[in-house]
Amino acid sequence: MQRVLFTFGFSYMAVQLCAAFLPRALLLPAAIFIAVILLLLKRFGKQGCAAVVIIAAMASILLFAGRIFCQVRPLEQLAGRTYRLEAYVDDVQTGYRDGTVQACLSVISLNGQKTNFRVICDALPDSEPGEIVNGLFSLHRVPKDDFWSSRYANHIYLLAEPTGAVRWKIGEPRLIDRLRELRMQFSRNISKTVPGPYDAVVAAMSIGDKSGLTQQHRELFRTAGLSHLLVVSGLHLTLLCGIFLREDRFHGLFRRVRGVLSLLMVLFLMGITGFTPSVCRAGIMVIVYDIGQIFLLPADGLTSLGFSAVILCTLNPYAACDVGLQLSYSATLGVLFVGELLRRRENVLPEQRTLKDKVYIFLLKVAAPPFFAAVCTLPVQVWHGMTVSGVSLLANLLSLWSISPLLLCGMASALLGYIPQLEVLQRLFALMAAILCRALMSIAAWCGSLPFARLMLPKGYTIFVWLLLLLFAILLWKGKKFHWIWAAAPCFVLTAVLCAHTLQHRVVTLTLAGNSRHPSAIIAQDGRSLVLFRGGQSDAAAVQYCLKQQGMDEAALLVDLRQEPKDKSPACPAQQYLRLEDLQNYGTARHRFGQMNLSVLNQPNGNIAVLQIEGYRIAMATGRIQLQNCPVDLLLAGETLPKGIDPESVLMTSTNYKWIKTLPNAELYYSAGQPIVQIRPGKSCRFFEVSNVTHTAGS
Repeated sequence: MQRVLFTFGFSYMAVQLCAAFLPRALLLPAAIFIAVILLLLKRFGKQGCAAVVIIAAMASILLFAGRIFCQVRPLEQLAGRTYRLEAYVDDVQTGYRDGTVQACLSVISLNGQKTNFRVICDALPDSEPGEIVNGLFSLHRVPKDDFWSSRYANHIYLLAEPTGAVRWKIGEPRLIDRLRELRMQFSRNISKTVPGPYDAVVAAMSIGDKSGLTQQHRELFRTAGLSHLLVVSGLHLTLLCGIFLREDRFHGLFRRVRGVLSLLMVLFLMGITGFTPSVCRAGIMVIVYDIGQIFLLPADGLTSLGFSAVILCTLNPYAACDVGLQLSYSATLGVLFVGELLRRRENVLPEQRTLKDKVYIFLLKVAAPPFFAAVCTLPVQVWHGMTVSGVSLLANLLSLWSISPLLLCGMASALLGYIPQLEVLQRLFALMAAILCRALMSIAAWCGSLPFARLMLPKGYTIFVWLLLLLFAILLWKGKKFHWIWAAAPCFVLTAVLCAHTLQHRVVTLTLAGNSRHPSAIIAQDGRSLVLFRGGQSDAAAVQYCLKQQGMDEAALLVDLRQEPKDKSPACPAQQYLRLEDLQNYGTARHRFGQMNLSVLNQPNGNIAVLQIEGYRIAMATGRIQLQNCPVDLLLAGETLPKGIDPESVLMTSTNYKWIKTLPNAELYYSAGQPIVQIRPGKSCRFFEVSNVTHTAGS
């Protein structure tokens, strides 16, 4: 069997990803089950791919269980108590309250004893990276919300909250602090010479400093399907190291020197970007290739990919949970598949190639890599609820020419800042970087303004269609008729889209977004949305993000349920606004929205909105609303319970509401993330991303 290491590495990572979401009590039975299968294979003399997969699964699950019970579980058992911690500040972001920051801390002392683990502190008094903080902190377990897996992937198993005064001191700089300072100095060199607003984008693309990026920058590149350019990854390493990796007529000593220089460049880039998982994946692949260069050995992309998977997943049992790593591996698989197609086509001698062969090879080199990268990353994006860009292929093709020179000009501008005598040359490179960045941002803005730039695809259906298409492609590949895929795939996808449109017609999707005290609701039907809003600016940002996830720039109607809001400006963009505080006391209003009827009521101490969807009644309230015998099918809960409401079901984002025990007959659905309700008018109602806590909440 060829490429054993790739098969082993891919299976190793896949099993580790599954194990991360298994109940820990099932890890040992799973290991025993895999061991039994391995013995049966050996007993019946079965060899090859199945044996490699089973051995990889066995090794992965045993290592995962060992790391969990020896490393992760002892740290989780620290939760629920207060300790005196001494920790380095690794990274900071703006906090929710004035005078505080969200910080990632590397703990070096616990109650005076040396230790080494990482925590997240959401309300640390103003601090800077590299400082040492000392004080009393209460530790808590990471909640099982939408972000727990990414935190575990970054070795963060606990949250810390300061309970007393915090003291600071300047510690001995660590290697990571020196590398961070080097990155920041590079960023300052770029900012001094590259004119705004392009300096932040150039710094993010060339050296991985994303501190200057605004939300507008991120949204611009995300909508166009170019957000991967703002994260230093395999693309950047390949382009920057390409001067050392390309094939030429030189061999022997020169090839070894070239491999050493590329190896040093990779280690340098990995260091200044902070050894992120996606960079480490690409770095390990290039390092394997460089070792082949140094020892004059052939290198294989799939083998290098499998080797990097084994290394990363061995170092961190939750590495496979990192979304960036999953996207990086998926995209790399797509690009490597294009390389295999190209290798087979180029086996034809140049003098024997027809015009059709030449056009096909040209398209494989130019259009196929971004296309297959987008196809391979699609299930990962959909599974994690990410917005899919319908113009990603076009944007990548139009911007491909600018990326390599932009990276080189940005890196040159950063390095030449250390040589004052070459300031003129530095400014020349900075000007070229700004011109290229402007062109790139113009392409992103134009592509993002096109129809279908943002697609919100149904998770289950999209992955099902993708798997069917994958099975069809495998059958064509095995039958040596893969060229049929170019004609069959568009017809297949068009049929799937038409079926999806038919199935989703008139379906109402309800999503809660914002903080758990008073989340807002986004109700969408046939491309139009109604927002029931209650909350502050952070909730408005969450609502806007949710709208954009669903491919909408604004709501058709926003109903503002807030009582006497301090800021009376629109909470988020909408075509029409309805403020209940503008109504008279006990005033009502009715509104027809598609097939839904909306009724609102303003009382002196609260507001309520009731939405009726062909007999299914949904209610949301703020303040201390008082009604008499108002039955509803679903209550969108907040921290206060409207009097007189009699719900059959309650959807909530917290289990700490004081009123929970007062509803013994209602079904309680809880989600720590973003719950979704799908309603087929007159037919059914389904809950997603929730748990039924009817018998456990409030106990």
